[in-house]
Amino acid sequence: MARKLPRSGLLAALFTGVALVLTLGTRSLPAPDGSWVAILPAMPVVIALPMICLAAALAWGLASRRWPRLLAWPAAAWCPVLIATLPWLPLPLPAARFAWLGPMAWLPWLAAIATGVACVVADAPVWPRAMTERRRGGWLAGGLALVVFAASYGAVHAILPGGDEPHYLVIAESLRRDGDLAIDDNHVRGDYLAFFRGELPPDYLRRGVDGRIYSIHAPGLPALLLPAFAVGGYGGAVAALLLASAWGAAVLWRLVRDVTADAGAAWFAWAAAVLSAPIVFHSFTVFPDGVAGVATLIGVRALAELAGARRDRDPSTPASWVTLVTSGAALALLPWLHTRAAVIAVVFGLAIAATCLWRRTPWPRLAAFAIVPLLSAAGWFGYFARVYGAWIRVPGLGVPLVPDPSAPYGGYTQTALAQVPAGVAGLLLDAQFGLFGVAPIFVLAALGLVWMLAGSRNPADTLPRQIAGVRIVGAAIAVAFVGYLVASASYRMWWGGASAPARFVVPMLLPLALPIGVAWSRARGVATRALALSALIVTAGVTLILVGVDDGRLAYGSRTAVAGWTRWVSPAVDLARALPGVHRSTPGTAAVLAAVWAGAAAMGWLVIVAIARGASLGRARALAGLVIGLVATAGIGVAWRIDGGSADPRLPGGAEQAALAAWQRHPGATLVESRGIGFHRARPPVVRMHLVLEARPVGAGRQLRLELPPLAPGRYRFTHIAPLPSALTVRVGRSGLDWRRLDPGAVSTLDVDVPVTVPASAAWPLDASGVLTAATPRTLTLEPLGLAPSATGRSDVARQVVRYGAHDVFFLDEESYPEPSGFWVRPGRSRVVVGETAGPLGLFVRNAPVANQVRLTAGLWQRTLDLAPGQEIRVEVPPTGRATPIEI
Repeated sequence: MARKLPRSGLLAALFTGVALVLTLGTRSLPAPDGSWVAILPAMPVVIALPMICLAAALAWGLASRRWPRLLAWPAAAWCPVLIATLPWLPLPLPAARFAWLGPMAWLPWLAAIATGVACVVADAPVWPRAMTERRRGGWLAGGLALVVFAASYGAVHAILPGGDEPHYLVIAESLRRDGDLAIDDNHVRGDYLAFFRGELPPDYLRRGVDGRIYSIHAPGLPALLLPAFAVGGYGGAVAALLLASAWGAAVLWRLVRDVTADAGAAWFAWAAAVLSAPIVFHSFTVFPDGVAGVATLIGVRALAELAGARRDRDPSTPASWVTLVTSGAALALLPWLHTRAAVIAVVFGLAIAATCLWRRTPWPRLAAFAIVPLLSAAGWFGYFARVYGAWIRVPGLGVPLVPDPSAPYGGYTQTALAQVPAGVAGLLLDAQFGLFGVAPIFVLAALGLVWMLAGSRNPADTLPRQIAGVRIVGAAIAVAFVGYLVASASYRMWWGGASAPARFVVPMLLPLALPIGVAWSRARGVATRALALSALIVTAGVTLILVGVDDGRLAYGSRTAVAGWTRWVSPAVDLARALPGVHRSTPGTAAVLAAVWAGAAAMGWLVIVAIARGASLGRARALAGLVIGLVATAGIGVAWRIDGGSADPRLPGGAEQAALAAWQRHPGATLVESRGIGFHRARPPVVRMHLVLEARPVGAGRQLRLELPPLAPGRYRFTHIAPLPSALTVRVGRSGLDWRRLDPGAVSTLDVDVPVTVPASAAWPLDASGVLTAATPRTLTLEPLGLAPSATGRSDVARQVVRYGAHDVFFLDEESYPEPSGFWVRPGRSRVVVGETAGPLGLFVRNAPVANQVRLTAGLWQRTLDLAPGQEIRVEVPPTGRATPIEI
């Protein structure tokens, strides 16, 4: 018989609909007079969404005939979603609540869905056999990982290969074409043009003893990829990397299941690895770190089998010949992939050898494990002696000891123990380049390692030899990680150059997923699992942003900028300032900010534990997401106080520009204006953005720096509130060339046409002299005069903007290189937009010193130029409207 329908269930459903309306909208930050504007969905949508959620709740309740169960899913959903409504509450709350404006508002929704799914999965009586059976589960894990990795590559392939990838491919091309490792002839012939557009100088610091050039990069990865590269070129190499990474995910799933006897833990560890940005990006980029991670995992699997850590087999059963030989070969490969990976090979090699002796493994089997590493080590050292003739000598005697693995660097190793503190802080904590900044789920590995080293909490469930085996595996992972971390951190360029985050620690991430699975298996409390699930949600969310936004460019950061994903996810406030940033501040400050977040996590854990003691399991699960969101908001506020003191954390104009962009995308949206608590419908907005310049010391003097928000296509007016002490120059991109200039003595107002989106940029006064005082005017007003569709008809973004004469040129890709008198382009295709073209546009084209064909396209107009070496020609391009997109 049906019971009475709880009112709280209907209220939860109704509030979920209202929260969805607010999440779909956006708002500006309060002006000095307290007013703000908001862009909400069209009025029919505003009314329909809450009604749909309410009707869905009623229909589900009527169908289930179990009214108390109505709260099982909605309660799990609406509690975390409360966080998304914080920026909209008419209460005097701290500025940290505005962190939940923009795309970050969807994070509580991900938490709500994950919480609901976790409740259903936890209460499910039986898992499908395909997800629990060792063989089929492994195949499923590998297949799903391949889908994730391949889809990620498809999303970011437009910017690849980049960084050091072409240099590894050149080595593979040398092996394929010449059968050697010398790359000077390959660069002279331009063999790299098959996979890289533009000029690629050889990457070396020291020539070989034969006078030829050998790459500074290790030859192991190119040799591994050679068969696939010979068949399919760059695409074949990527396919091989994808398959190897997916196979590593399958091995990880089976290993965690074998050690924990828990399929749920195996899937959680699998998700921690496969959904983390460092592993995703290095599953298809031509760097050695992803392959090194798979090779390390093979060694960990062999150690677990030898030590008896697997629960699916008798610990007294000797390891198979195949396990010993494959693990030895995998560890032998590591130094060939990168010299720093030799630390991992040594630790796990010694651990496996010691375990074999402890388990009294027959000598023939131990020899089977050791033969390949010994031969590989001899060949590895012999390689440096043969190519470079460099030896490590006995101090004071000058007697050759062993060949020198640092020989390719020619003494330029950038390695010192004094750099370890900053390197460790950067590799682990930095929000842009560090591991925990983009994949906080790996914090859980520390808890898992503690449990592995401490042994089982219930020894009756596990044989004593299996407990010892788990301890051996945990100790080996901990020692290898610490040793490898120190070796990597001592290298000055710990951020890895032009690569995705945490590249240098990727070889240890798949092994660290094992203790993550152990932690999930051992942690049965609501608080610990809620925090672990939240860390996984944040990890997956950051990966989705880095992969899905701007073709993956946000993953490739710069030391001179903050983490780009923080500005995208939270445009209203400076989220980056609340996260550790080693380049932005100091290692000490980064450590303090990390401690703040650790304290926030501890506080959330204590609150959830207290709730769980006095509430039902379902209610505790539902409230856990809300508690975590609130402590995260508090953590942001505390971190701002530590890093910035009393500085305003709001990003000038960020929220306003987001509101304008939302209005542009949805002209039929509902505009609401508020002054205090009340609000009313309003006309299309003209939002004035007051941007405050911040004085910062630069060299011996001082400069003023203004960070502009992203500008959507339209027309804008820059106005000085009062004269500045010098001219203000607006620059966008890496060229360092001027876009527009405000001269306080001549021009105080400037109208600018923006035909395509211009990302956040910096404006600098050219000459801020020492007359700056506290009374110096530092305010600039940016006023949108009108919004317009993109001149290209697509959501293009200007990578650089330079003004040539009377025309603004917006460069839409990285294939163009502006100079003061013009710009040159790489072979291939480049796209620009020329603004303010009232009449025909004249282009002066100068060809390179080789015969060339250039095709120019502007709308329906097209012209092909067959140019002789060095030929110059002038071309008239007809105007296509307010701005002219040109494809070269």
